[in-house]
Amino acid sequence: MDRTIKYLAVLSIFISMIGCTTKPYVPPQSGLTASIFFDQVNLPTIPFVPKAVSIKLYDGCFEGNPNTHSSFLGWISIKEEELSTNPLIVPAAERLLISYGAHSGSCDLNFGFIPEQGAEYSASFNSSFGGCTGKITRKNGEPVPGITFHKPTSFEAAVGAADAWRHCDNINR
Repeated sequence: MDRTIKYLAVLSIFISMIGCTTKPYVPPQSGLTASIFFDQVNLPTIPFVPKAVSIKLYDGCFEGNPNTHSSFLGWISIKEEELSTNPLIVPAAERLLISYGAHSGSCDLNFGFIPEQGAEYSASFNSSFGGCTGKITRKNGEPVPGITFHKPTSFEAAVGAADAWRHCDNINR
């Protein structure tokens, strides 16, 4: 009996984690919007893994323990051949937290900023041995005012605190 309860507890945690990351992102159909082009992307070649960028979007930070569901806007994967032609439409004039990386999940980049109405942004991603680099700029290459960047430390990733970048203390610095 005790063993069954443990298995059920672990299973429910696993299912809740999957449910969070599989909510599809639905771009805003009205209101203020901006566009992000993933047009400077160098994805790793991994056998049997499709070349795509995985993107998670949030509309707010959290205090205390992470509550992913309250601010999670959704997840989307964009295939390599669609990256430069299909911009990601995002809400504008309010804080947006975005985490993106290669579909293989080996490295994610985490940013927070307030997109401007009608603005176009360019996101880059470059995989390298042991990590990745990238940035978000205006489409014309100018820096984005007030953008924050956070990459989880090895310790945060090892102990399952990869969401630490979305903590309000890290976003509102």
